[in-house]
Amino acid sequence: MEFGHVYGTRRAVVMPVEIGVVLHNPEEDRLRYLGETFRYDIDLELWKNVTDARGKTLGVTATVANLGRGEYRKPFLRGYRLPGYRVQAAREVARSAFADLGLFMQRLCDDADISTLAFFADGMEMMAFEQAGVETEKFDRIDLQREVKRLLGMKDHLSLDRVSTIIGFSTARSRIRSAHFSYPVPPNLRRYIKPHRALGDAARIFLLSREVAEASEAFEARAHEFLQPEPAPARGEGVAA
Repeated sequence: MEFGHVYGTRRAVVMPVEIGVVLHNPEEDRLRYLGETFRYDIDLELWKNVTDARGKTLGVTATVANLGRGEYRKPFLRGYRLPGYRVQAAREVARSAFADLGLFMQRLCDDADISTLAFFADGMEMMAFEQAGVETEKFDRIDLQREVKRLLGMKDHLSLDRVSTIIGFSTARSRIRSAHFSYPVPPNLRRYIKPHRALGDAARIFLLSREVAEASEAFEARAHEFLQPEPAPARGEGVAA
């Protein structure tokens, strides 16, 4: 899922803006892609990580968008505050978005026989499901961020960007790919399969789940090699600008 904070509320009011789902049928090894955007006429702060080629987070950026009006990349002014009388209205909009999320999940569960929910850092998603009235107790649940940390014996968590680099995630030639797996993407959905979009992140999480479950030794080896410190430049060497 992707979330937005209502602009000017000091991140006190948050709402879902997008959900992406990859359904895997293990018997046929076939995928279905589903998603929805929750469009309301309200200005939202959208925060995204800035990463290098190895998926390491260098910083964050913030822009303002109004999905209901189709307005994107509006300037973000850190000092802006929403007038107090509009904060309650913003909370009502957020409740409506959570209700939309609940309806989406109800339709999804009615249409598909789902046994397991897989996430990467599930804190926000579980909060959202609680707000939306989604009963998650009936599903098995796996948080792949915690699973990767355990598998690699690490002290800290890795980001989805870094893990995606480790598994070699790509979208070349109309397919999602990792080191050992590849699946087609319908033409009408290809523009949504990108990092930091809900459907693109769902695709990355799915391929990570396959790599961890089916090729764990290869994943561990790639991860430990990838996470080795980069050698420092020799004395006297420089970097051309």
